[in-house]
Amino acid sequence: MYHYQKSNIYYTGKTPMPYLEILIVGAVLSAGLTLLWLNVEPRRLEIDCFNLSDLTKLSRKTIFNVAAAPERTIKTSNSANASDCIRLRPTLRIAFFSDWHAGYMLVPQQKITAAATLLAQEADLCVFAGDLANSARFYADGLADLALISKIMQRYDVPCLAVRGNHDAGLTAADFAAAGFRLLCNDSLAFSLTDGHPFLIFGADDYRLSHGTALNFALTSNPSFIADLPIHSGHSGHSAKETSNVIDNNVTTLLIAHNPDSILAMTEPPNYMIAGHFHGGQIYMPWHLEFKLLRHEVLGRHGLIRGVHIWQKSKLFISRGVGCVCLPWRFLSRPEFSLLEINLPAELTPEAKASMTKLTMPVKD
Repeated sequence: MYHYQKSNIYYTGKTPMPYLEILIVGAVLSAGLTLLWLNVEPRRLEIDCFNLSDLTKLSRKTIFNVAAAPERTIKTSNSANASDCIRLRPTLRIAFFSDWHAGYMLVPQQKITAAATLLAQEADLCVFAGDLANSARFYADGLADLALISKIMQRYDVPCLAVRGNHDAGLTAADFAAAGFRLLCNDSLAFSLTDGHPFLIFGADDYRLSHGTALNFALTSNPSFIADLPIHSGHSGHSAKETSNVIDNNVTTLLIAHNPDSILAMTEPPNYMIAGHFHGGQIYMPWHLEFKLLRHEVLGRHGLIRGVHIWQKSKLFISRGVGCVCLPWRFLSRPEFSLLEINLPAELTPEAKASMTKLTMPVKD
Protein backbone atom coordinates (compact mmCIF):
# COMPACT_ATOMS: atom_id res chain seq x y z
CA MET A 1 0.00 0.00 0.00
CA TYR A 2 1.35 3.38 -0.96
CA HIS A 3 0.70 6.59 1.00
CA TYR A 4 0.88 9.94 -0.72
CA GLN A 5 1.43 13.03 1.42
CA LYS A 6 0.53 16.38 0.04
CA SER A 7 3.17 19.04 0.48
CA ASN A 8 2.26 21.78 2.91
CA ILE A 9 2.75 25.44 1.98
CA TYR A 10 3.34 27.74 4.91
CA TYR A 11 2.40 31.41 4.62
CA THR A 12 4.94 33.60 6.33
CA GLY A 13 3.19 36.93 5.75
CA LYS A 14 5.94 38.08 3.33
CA THR A 15 5.85 38.23 -0.42
CA PRO A 16 8.94 38.29 -2.64
CA MET A 17 9.89 41.77 -3.89
CA PRO A 18 8.61 42.20 -7.43
CA TYR A 19 11.22 42.69 -10.12
CA LEU A 20 9.77 46.11 -10.96
CA GLU A 21 10.53 47.40 -7.47
CA ILE A 22 14.08 46.06 -7.70
CA LEU A 23 14.57 47.91 -10.98
CA ILE A 24 13.18 51.13 -9.53
CA VAL A 25 15.47 50.97 -6.48
CA GLY A 26 18.46 50.22 -8.71
CA ALA A 27 17.61 53.07 -11.06
CA VAL A 28 17.26 55.54 -8.17
CA LEU A 29 20.60 54.48 -6.68
CA SER A 30 22.33 54.67 -10.06
CA ALA A 31 20.87 58.10 -10.75
CA GLY A 32 21.93 59.33 -7.31
CA LEU A 33 25.50 58.07 -7.72
CA THR A 34 25.71 59.50 -11.24
CA LEU A 35 24.44 62.89 -10.06
CA LEU A 36 26.98 62.83 -7.23
CA TRP A 37 29.81 62.07 -9.66
CA LEU A 38 28.63 64.75 -12.08
CA ASN A 39 29.24 67.24 -9.27
CA VAL A 40 32.51 65.67 -8.07
CA GLU A 41 34.33 65.32 -11.39
CA PRO A 42 34.43 69.08 -12.25
CA ARG A 43 36.46 69.58 -9.05
CA ARG A 44 39.15 67.05 -9.95
CA LEU A 45 42.18 68.17 -11.96
CA GLU A 46 44.68 66.16 -13.96
CA ILE A 47 47.93 67.03 -15.66
CA ASP A 48 48.33 64.99 -18.83
CA CYS A 49 51.71 64.96 -20.56
CA PHE A 50 52.06 64.21 -24.27
CA ASN A 51 54.76 64.23 -26.90
CA LEU A 52 52.88 65.74 -29.80
CA SER A 53 55.55 64.86 -32.34
CA ASP A 54 55.39 61.16 -31.49
CA LEU A 55 51.65 61.19 -30.66
CA THR A 56 52.41 59.47 -27.36
CA LYS A 57 51.07 59.97 -23.86
CA LEU A 58 53.92 60.25 -21.39
CA SER A 59 52.26 60.46 -17.98
CA ARG A 60 49.25 61.59 -15.98
CA LYS A 61 49.06 63.20 -12.55
CA THR A 62 45.98 63.89 -10.49
CA ILE A 63 46.25 67.05 -8.41
CA PHE A 64 44.80 66.64 -4.93
CA ASN A 65 44.13 69.37 -2.40
CA VAL A 66 47.45 70.67 -1.11
CA ALA A 67 48.40 73.60 1.05
CA ALA A 68 51.18 74.62 -1.34
CA ALA A 69 52.53 73.37 -4.62
CA PRO A 70 55.28 70.78 -4.20
CA GLU A 71 58.65 71.93 -5.53
CA ARG A 72 59.33 68.99 -7.82
CA THR A 73 59.26 68.25 -11.50
CA ILE A 74 56.75 66.34 -13.57
CA LYS A 75 57.99 63.02 -14.86
CA THR A 76 57.38 62.91 -18.59
CA SER A 77 59.91 60.33 -19.70
CA ASN A 78 58.86 57.13 -21.44
CA SER A 79 61.52 55.28 -19.47
CA ALA A 80 60.18 53.44 -16.45
CA ASN A 81 63.51 53.99 -14.69
CA ALA A 82 63.66 57.72 -15.25
CA SER A 83 63.33 59.70 -12.06
CA ASP A 84 63.54 63.16 -13.58
CA CYS A 85 62.18 64.94 -16.62
CA ILE A 86 65.34 64.91 -18.76
CA ARG A 87 65.46 66.36 -22.25
CA LEU A 88 67.24 63.84 -24.41
CA ARG A 89 66.70 65.94 -27.55
CA PRO A 90 65.73 69.51 -28.46
CA THR A 91 62.10 70.10 -27.56
CA LEU A 92 59.65 72.92 -27.02
CA ARG A 93 57.52 72.32 -23.93
CA ILE A 94 54.16 74.04 -23.64
CA ALA A 95 52.02 74.33 -20.52
CA PHE A 96 48.58 74.28 -22.11
CA PHE A 97 45.03 74.80 -20.86
CA SER A 98 41.74 75.98 -22.32
CA ASP A 99 38.05 76.61 -21.66
CA TRP A 100 38.32 78.22 -18.24
CA HIS A 101 34.64 79.21 -18.17
CA ALA A 102 34.71 81.37 -15.05
CA GLY A 103 31.32 81.06 -13.43
CA TYR A 104 31.33 77.29 -13.88
CA MET A 105 35.02 76.69 -13.11
CA LEU A 106 34.85 74.53 -9.98
CA VAL A 107 38.46 73.36 -9.52
CA PRO A 108 39.73 74.68 -6.14
CA GLN A 109 42.34 77.41 -6.36
CA GLN A 110 44.86 75.33 -4.39
CA LYS A 111 44.82 72.72 -7.14
CA ILE A 112 45.24 75.38 -9.82
CA THR A 113 48.22 76.84 -7.98
CA ALA A 114 49.80 73.41 -7.55
CA ALA A 115 49.33 72.49 -11.22
CA ALA A 116 50.66 75.83 -12.47
CA THR A 117 53.73 75.55 -10.25
CA LEU A 118 54.49 72.03 -11.44
CA LEU A 119 54.09 73.02 -15.09
CA ALA A 120 56.10 76.23 -14.74
CA GLN A 121 59.15 74.22 -13.68
CA GLU A 122 59.12 72.32 -16.98
CA ALA A 123 57.55 74.59 -19.61
CA ASP A 124 59.18 76.94 -22.11
CA LEU A 125 55.86 78.56 -22.95
CA CYS A 126 52.38 78.78 -21.39
CA VAL A 127 49.34 78.90 -23.69
CA PHE A 128 45.66 79.52 -22.93
CA ALA A 129 43.30 78.56 -25.77
CA GLY A 130 40.29 80.72 -25.01
CA ASP A 131 36.80 80.75 -23.48
CA LEU A 132 37.74 82.63 -20.34
CA ALA A 133 34.23 82.99 -18.91
CA ASN A 134 30.69 81.81 -19.52
CA SER A 135 29.46 85.40 -19.83
CA ALA A 136 30.76 88.96 -19.65
CA ARG A 137 29.84 89.32 -15.98
CA PHE A 138 32.48 86.72 -15.12
CA TYR A 139 35.29 88.28 -17.19
CA ALA A 140 36.84 89.94 -14.13
CA ASP A 141 36.94 86.63 -12.25
CA GLY A 142 38.52 84.86 -15.20
CA LEU A 143 41.16 87.55 -15.70
CA ALA A 144 42.04 87.38 -12.00
CA ASP A 145 42.58 83.63 -12.37
CA LEU A 146 44.79 84.16 -15.43
CA ALA A 147 46.82 86.73 -13.49
CA LEU A 148 47.43 84.17 -10.75
CA ILE A 149 48.72 81.65 -13.29
CA SER A 150 50.89 84.16 -15.14
CA LYS A 151 52.52 85.32 -11.88
CA ILE A 152 53.53 81.74 -11.17
CA MET A 153 54.86 81.35 -14.72
CA GLN A 154 56.84 84.58 -14.45
CA ARG A 155 58.73 83.22 -11.44
CA TYR A 156 60.24 80.69 -13.83
CA ASP A 157 60.54 83.10 -16.81
CA VAL A 158 57.81 81.30 -18.77
CA PRO A 159 56.02 83.67 -21.20
CA CYS A 160 52.24 83.37 -21.54
CA LEU A 161 50.22 83.52 -24.77
CA ALA A 162 46.47 83.39 -25.35
CA VAL A 163 43.89 83.24 -28.13
CA ARG A 164 40.22 84.12 -27.89
CA GLY A 165 37.33 81.66 -27.80
CA ASN A 166 33.71 82.06 -28.83
CA HIS A 167 32.83 83.33 -25.32
CA ASP A 168 35.53 86.04 -25.43
CA ALA A 169 34.11 88.56 -27.91
CA GLY A 170 34.16 91.32 -25.29
CA LEU A 171 37.81 90.82 -24.33
CA THR A 172 40.69 92.81 -25.82
CA ALA A 173 44.44 92.45 -26.01
CA ALA A 174 44.68 95.02 -23.20
CA ASP A 175 42.50 92.85 -20.96
CA PHE A 176 44.76 89.85 -21.46
CA ALA A 177 47.90 91.97 -21.12
CA ALA A 178 46.71 93.20 -17.72
CA ALA A 179 46.52 89.53 -16.68
CA GLY A 180 50.02 88.82 -17.99
CA PHE A 181 49.07 87.10 -21.27
CA ARG A 182 49.93 88.28 -24.78
CA LEU A 183 46.90 87.87 -27.04
CA LEU A 184 47.46 86.52 -30.55
CA CYS A 185 44.61 87.48 -32.85
CA ASN A 186 45.53 86.09 -36.28
CA ASP A 187 49.12 86.99 -35.44
CA SER A 188 52.34 85.03 -35.73
CA LEU A 189 55.57 84.76 -33.78
CA ALA A 190 58.80 83.37 -35.21
CA PHE A 191 61.81 81.88 -33.42
CA SER A 192 65.06 80.79 -35.02
CA LEU A 193 66.78 77.46 -34.34
CA THR A 194 70.50 76.83 -34.26
CA ASP A 195 70.33 74.99 -37.60
CA GLY A 196 68.99 78.16 -39.23
CA HIS A 197 65.41 76.96 -39.57
CA PRO A 198 62.57 78.97 -38.03
CA PHE A 199 59.83 77.78 -35.70
CA LEU A 200 56.59 79.63 -36.38
CA ILE A 201 53.63 80.05 -34.00
CA PHE A 202 50.31 81.31 -35.34
CA GLY A 203 47.53 82.34 -32.95
CA ALA A 204 44.11 82.22 -34.62
CA ASP A 205 41.16 84.27 -33.44
CA ASP A 206 38.09 82.17 -32.72
CA TYR A 207 36.67 80.38 -35.75
CA ARG A 208 33.17 81.73 -35.08
CA LEU A 209 34.27 85.28 -34.30
CA SER A 210 36.27 85.41 -37.54
CA HIS A 211 33.41 83.71 -39.46
CA GLY A 212 35.72 81.09 -40.94
CA THR A 213 37.96 83.64 -42.67
CA ALA A 214 40.82 81.98 -44.53
CA LEU A 215 43.97 82.05 -42.38
CA ASN A 216 47.64 81.88 -43.18
CA PHE A 217 50.86 82.20 -41.23
CA ALA A 218 51.06 85.99 -41.38
CA LEU A 219 54.65 87.05 -42.04
CA THR A 220 55.97 90.54 -42.55
CA SER A 221 59.33 89.58 -44.02
CA ASN A 222 61.38 86.74 -45.41
CA PRO A 223 62.75 83.85 -43.32
CA SER A 224 66.19 85.43 -42.94
CA PHE A 225 64.63 88.14 -40.77
CA ILE A 226 62.70 85.71 -38.57
CA ALA A 227 65.58 85.37 -36.10
CA ASP A 228 64.82 88.86 -34.81
CA LEU A 229 61.49 87.57 -33.49
CA PRO A 230 59.13 90.22 -34.82
CA ILE A 231 55.62 90.15 -33.40
CA HIS A 232 53.35 90.36 -36.40
CA SER A 233 49.88 91.86 -36.09
CA GLY A 234 47.26 90.84 -38.60
CA HIS A 235 47.76 89.60 -42.12
CA SER A 236 50.78 91.00 -43.89
CA GLY A 237 49.41 91.07 -47.40
CA HIS A 238 51.41 88.04 -48.49
CA SER A 239 49.51 85.87 -50.90
CA ALA A 240 48.68 82.29 -49.99
CA LYS A 241 51.24 81.15 -52.57
CA GLU A 242 54.00 83.29 -51.03
CA THR A 243 53.12 82.03 -47.56
CA SER A 244 53.19 78.45 -48.83
CA ASN A 245 56.71 78.96 -50.15
CA VAL A 246 57.85 80.22 -46.77
CA ILE A 247 56.20 77.34 -44.90
CA ASP A 248 57.66 74.74 -47.26
CA ASN A 249 61.16 76.05 -46.58
CA ASN A 250 61.85 73.76 -43.59
CA VAL A 251 59.73 75.80 -41.19
CA THR A 252 58.12 74.04 -38.23
CA THR A 253 54.65 75.52 -37.74
CA LEU A 254 52.32 75.48 -34.73
CA LEU A 255 48.71 76.67 -34.85
CA ILE A 256 47.09 77.78 -31.58
CA ALA A 257 43.31 77.97 -31.84
CA HIS A 258 40.25 77.69 -29.65
CA ASN A 259 38.06 75.72 -32.04
CA PRO A 260 39.77 72.70 -33.66
CA ASP A 261 37.79 73.42 -36.84
CA SER A 262 40.07 76.46 -37.31
CA ILE A 263 42.45 74.11 -39.08
CA LEU A 264 39.90 73.90 -41.90
CA ALA A 265 40.45 77.61 -42.62
CA MET A 266 44.24 77.36 -42.94
CA THR A 267 45.55 77.89 -46.46
CA GLU A 268 48.36 75.44 -45.63
CA PRO A 269 48.16 72.68 -42.99
CA PRO A 270 50.39 73.38 -39.97
CA ASN A 271 52.74 70.76 -38.59
CA TYR A 272 50.96 70.99 -35.25
CA MET A 273 47.77 72.41 -33.79
CA ILE A 274 46.70 72.76 -30.15
CA ALA A 275 43.09 73.65 -29.36
CA GLY A 276 40.19 73.18 -26.94
CA HIS A 277 36.47 74.00 -27.27
CA PHE A 278 35.10 70.45 -27.19
CA HIS A 279 35.63 69.88 -23.42
CA GLY A 280 36.31 66.25 -24.27
CA GLY A 281 32.54 65.98 -24.54
CA GLN A 282 32.10 67.31 -20.94
CA ILE A 283 29.24 64.82 -20.48
CA TYR A 284 31.00 62.08 -22.40
CA MET A 285 28.72 60.08 -24.66
CA PRO A 286 29.65 56.86 -26.48
CA TRP A 287 30.14 56.91 -30.24
CA HIS A 288 30.41 60.73 -30.05
CA LEU A 289 26.63 61.03 -30.18
CA GLU A 290 26.71 64.62 -28.94
CA PHE A 291 28.55 65.71 -32.07
CA LYS A 292 26.58 63.52 -34.43
CA LEU A 293 23.17 64.58 -33.10
CA LEU A 294 23.53 68.03 -31.52
CA ARG A 295 26.69 69.75 -32.74
CA HIS A 296 28.07 70.65 -36.14
CA GLU A 297 31.86 70.77 -35.70
CA VAL A 298 33.57 68.79 -38.44
CA LEU A 299 36.44 67.38 -36.39
CA GLY A 300 34.07 66.48 -33.56
CA ARG A 301 31.91 64.47 -35.93
CA HIS A 302 35.03 62.59 -36.99
CA GLY A 303 35.69 61.63 -33.36
CA LEU A 304 38.54 64.09 -32.75
CA ILE A 305 37.33 65.52 -29.44
CA ARG A 306 40.26 65.14 -27.02
CA GLY A 307 43.85 63.98 -26.85
CA VAL A 308 46.28 63.55 -29.75
CA HIS A 309 45.22 62.92 -33.33
CA ILE A 310 46.33 63.28 -36.93
CA TRP A 311 44.19 65.36 -39.28
CA GLN A 312 45.45 65.16 -42.84
CA LYS A 313 49.11 66.21 -42.49
CA SER A 314 48.80 67.90 -39.08
CA LYS A 315 49.34 66.51 -35.59
CA LEU A 316 46.72 67.80 -33.15
CA PHE A 317 46.14 68.02 -29.44
CA ILE A 318 42.64 68.86 -28.19
CA SER A 319 42.28 69.72 -24.50
CA ARG A 320 39.39 68.65 -22.29
CA GLY A 321 39.46 72.14 -20.78
CA VAL A 322 39.08 73.17 -17.15
CA GLY A 323 35.60 74.62 -16.60
CA CYS A 324 32.07 73.72 -17.65
CA VAL A 325 29.49 75.27 -19.94
CA CYS A 326 25.66 75.16 -19.78
CA LEU A 327 25.69 72.87 -16.72
CA PRO A 328 28.33 72.69 -13.94
CA TRP A 329 28.79 68.96 -14.58
CA ARG A 330 31.34 66.66 -16.13
CA PHE A 331 31.23 62.92 -16.72
CA LEU A 332 34.22 60.83 -17.86
CA SER A 333 35.96 64.04 -18.92
CA ARG A 334 37.99 65.47 -16.04
CA PRO A 335 39.38 69.03 -16.07
CA GLU A 336 42.84 69.09 -17.56
CA PHE A 337 46.11 70.99 -17.68
CA SER A 338 48.63 69.62 -20.17
CA LEU A 339 52.36 69.59 -20.74
CA LEU A 340 53.02 69.18 -24.46
CA GLU A 341 56.39 68.37 -25.99
CA ILE A 342 57.22 69.19 -29.59
CA ASN A 343 60.45 67.75 -30.97
CA LEU A 344 62.62 70.35 -32.68
CA PRO A 345 65.23 69.71 -35.39
CA ALA A 346 67.64 71.87 -33.38
CA GLU A 347 67.83 74.03 -30.27
CA LEU A 348 66.48 77.56 -30.09
CA THR A 349 69.23 80.11 -30.61
CA PRO A 350 70.33 82.15 -27.58
CA GLU A 351 68.82 85.20 -29.29
CA ALA A 352 65.49 83.42 -29.69
CA LYS A 353 65.52 82.34 -26.04
CA ALA A 354 66.22 85.90 -24.97
CA SER A 355 63.48 87.19 -27.24
CA MET A 356 61.03 84.65 -25.85
CA THR A 357 61.46 86.01 -22.35
CA LYS A 358 60.51 89.45 -23.68
CA LEU A 359 57.04 88.11 -24.51
CA THR A 360 56.17 88.12 -20.81
CA MET A 361 53.56 90.75 -19.99
CA PRO A 362 53.90 92.33 -16.52
CA VAL A 363 50.82 91.64 -14.43
CA LYS A 364 49.00 94.72 -13.22
CA ASP A 365 48.19 94.42 -9.53
